[in-house]
Amino acid sequence: MNRVFQTNCAPGTPSRRPGYCALVCGWVLHSTWLCTTLGLVALTASAAVHADSYRGPDTGGAPVDFSLRLQDLDTRLDYPGTTYVATVRQIGVTWEEILSPRLSGELLGGYEEMSQGGNPAFAGLAPSGYYAGIGLGGRLIDAMPFSVDVGVRYTYHNLSDDHSAQSLTVVWSQAQTHAVAALRLGGRLTAYAGAEYAVIDGEQRLAGSINTTLTFHEARRDGVFGGLAFNVDPGGRVGIELRGGQSRGGGVFFSRRF
Repeated sequence: MNRVFQTNCAPGTPSRRPGYCALVCGWVLHSTWLCTTLGLVALTASAAVHADSYRGPDTGGAPVDFSLRLQDLDTRLDYPGTTYVATVRQIGVTWEEILSPRLSGELLGGYEEMSQGGNPAFAGLAPSGYYAGIGLGGRLIDAMPFSVDVGVRYTYHNLSDDHSAQSLTVVWSQAQTHAVAALRLGGRLTAYAGAEYAVIDGEQRLAGSINTTLTFHEARRDGVFGGLAFNVDPGGRVGIELRGGQSRGGGVFFSRRF
């Protein structure tokens, strides 16, 4: 929102909490369609790929991929009568496991925080909290050094903050489908690029001296992403990714297969 995510939200002045900043110091980077994709996954019985990270054409036979990801993304959100840019920062983990020779599933979750420039509800408040999700993916083409994957994912986000007599809670869900193509460029480097379609359904609640509840949705549903993944050893990878469309920004990831 892939953050609102993305989640997995575009540019307001971010507010950073001391704990989070310390954690990422030194890192610099600013229900028909769903059924159709699920059908493709089932028909192709294929290995999963993250919408916001790349598993790669060579899993080395390892059934599990565990990854750590840091992201900084901006998303335009439509509120009643207006639009705000939400900046979401995430640090999270993903557990991806091969369920059959051509089918994989994933569980993901982590910490995130949000800011929205111009939204009066965020004045003096910087909500933070958690996200959690589940996904399923499949491989359409597996012709080394080239591969094409598709997948679906659902994530839930819950953030809150309070100050004096005012509290703010922001919750939303995101349903997403994606496709990604990857090309092995050499012994250790892989490039990938893809497209996604995501629907966001959220609610913003103020309680205290001011009591309001507003709903919000994505201002744009389509997006693109691309990146590079480098194999540091037979089981480990580091990578960088950039995103555009619904969410704009980027991130880095570190993963290990075992």
